[in-house]
Order: sequence, then C-alpha cells, then structure tokens
Amino acid sequence: MAETLAPCSAFVATLDVAVEGARLTEAPARTLHHVALVADPSGLPGPGRAAEEGGLTFLPLGPGQWLAIGDGGALAARLPSAALTDVSDGHVPLLLEGPKARDVLARLSSLDYEAFPPGAVARTLMMQLAATIRRLPDGPAGPAYALEVARSSARSFVHHVEEAMRAVAARG
Repeated sequence: MAETLAPCSAFVATLDVAVEGARLTEAPARTLHHVALVADPSGLPGPGRAAEEGGLTFLPLGPGQWLAIGDGGALAARLPSAALTDVSDGHVPLLLEGPKARDVLARLSSLDYEAFPPGAVARTLMMQLAATIRRLPDGPAGPAYALEVARSSARSFVHHVEEAMRAVAARG
C-alpha cells in the first residue's frame, strides 16, 4: 500500500487564509491520476473544459493527457487502455473562493478570468510556478477556483497567493 504524504498544511501551518473578499484553504484529500496514451479518448474533455462522469473528474492538460480525480479502480475500468499514474502525493489541492478571488488570480497570471466560466480548466504559470486551475460553480462565498500545485512548491505558491490577497484587499 502506498504511503500518503502529509497535506500541504504540514508544510505551511494550518492553511486557512482569509482577507476581505477572498479565502484560500486546502481542499479535501483526493486521488489524482495522470492519464496518457488513451486508445479511445471519446468522452474525455478537449482543451479548456473539465468533464465529470461516474464519480470521476477529468481535467485536460494537453494533447492526449489529462488529470483524473477519483477512484483509481473506476478510472482503470473506464479507460482500460490508458497509462495511469497515481500522482496524488505530488500535488496539493487548494481552493480559492470569494467575491475577490478573480482579482487575486489576475495578479498571479495573465489568464482572462472574466472569460473563465464554471468548468473551464487551464494549465498556467502563476508567479513562475506551474498550476492547474479549474473554475468551480459559484458557491455561497462567490466565485470558486480549484488549484492543483506541485507539493514541492506549495509553500512558495501559497505565499504568492497570500501576497496577492493582501494587495487586492488593500486596493479596496
């Protein structure tokens, strides 16, 4: 049985940062697989859009590659010809939400977050650190974004997000 690494909070203290209009927390643990070499990619999302099916969520990374969130057994049954690699321990799931979350993200990357509807997915650099971002449906707190970042750079990534949150809050 594979050992599960400590959550991001083990490296950055308890992760629950809130400033006026935005909040960053660590998302619940989940199983994450890299999917490649799919003989029949029908039903998998194309560029820029997530797809959910049978308890699995697929995030396109590039031609013939996806991140899949969900049970590995269900994933193997859904894609028997795919090369699957469990990358759960290499990534940290984060959640950024609130009415100013879009402004925070705009300070970190050049994506047009006004034109980033729920279900949209992008792989981008945020302050020179790679991140996969998915727009979630708006919740009670407002716009919400799921972020996947490399565990090795999670501390730096969270620092940059905190700085952007403070800058947005100071702007009013």
